[in-house]
Amino acid sequence: MKRIIILSACLAILGLALSCNLPGWGQPDNNANLSSLTPSHGSLSPAFSASITNYILVLDSSVSEVIISGTPVSSSSTVSSPVTLSNIEPGIIQTATITVTAQSGLIKAYTIEISHSDMAVEFTSIEFVTGYEGSVPIPVLRLSFSLDPVGLTADHITITGATKGTLSGIGRSRSIRFSDVTIGTDESFIVALDNPDSIFITPSSRSYWVPNNYYLGVSSIQADGENGIAPTGFIELSFNDYPMTLSSAHITVTGATKGALTVGSTALKRKLQISNITVGNGEKIGVSLSEPPRYRFSTIQSFEVAVWTGQ
Repeated sequence: MKRIIILSACLAILGLALSCNLPGWGQPDNNANLSSLTPSHGSLSPAFSASITNYILVLDSSVSEVIISGTPVSSSSTVSSPVTLSNIEPGIIQTATITVTAQSGLIKAYTIEISHSDMAVEFTSIEFVTGYEGSVPIPVLRLSFSLDPVGLTADHITITGATKGTLSGIGRSRSIRFSDVTIGTDESFIVALDNPDSIFITPSSRSYWVPNNYYLGVSSIQADGENGIAPTGFIELSFNDYPMTLSSAHITVTGATKGALTVGSTALKRKLQISNITVGNGEKIGVSLSEPPRYRFSTIQSFEVAVWTGQ
């Protein structure tokens, strides 16, 4: 009889515990932790821990898709389906969230921010400007970017329509020198860029339309030397505008042998070396110019200038 009473009492207590969800007496599992959070590519930062719910995942530039999946600690918990992120592009952050729901209804979310290791930089514009080396004008194409294209060098740049030179500039602007223009009036330069390490440049190329040529003309011409004392070694031509693309190939000399063309005493002047003068002392040699790239002459540029042989 005592055993029946004790058993009945135990059953009553057990029933009370179950109806009240007392700890250890049938309470639903409250564990909403993950035992693992796994990306198909790369590694989480920081390393996974069940108590940490926010992570960063940086992918190599070659990876365009990643799958994130999670495994719960408790077998009675449910986990949301794996998350697949596609078309991952540099500069764009995407987010994946894995949710754990415990038996008790408690919900816990683990979030991962996913991006590429390459920084996206927009190639925003290109323009023709006049650069300077000291006081000497230099034809330059100025390239502008949305961010500093760290690591960009002249080796990453190809110019169609001219010969590229050195690259300079800091921050979001770079200037590339050019020479030997091969395109005609109303045609376009094309500047194409390769990506430096950890940089993704878009678009990869831009064009710059070359407007109608500037009018250029020689305002004066003179020779050095002095009668009976020093022979002429060069002639200096003064222009109405900076003759940036003018070279010795655009100048024809009769009565002497032409040499190198250099910047003269000012930025508007060019000095042409001459030698082997075949005319007499104080007589004139002929100098004529053909149009250099991007310039037009309003009149025929043909001149005569007296030179000295030193005799």
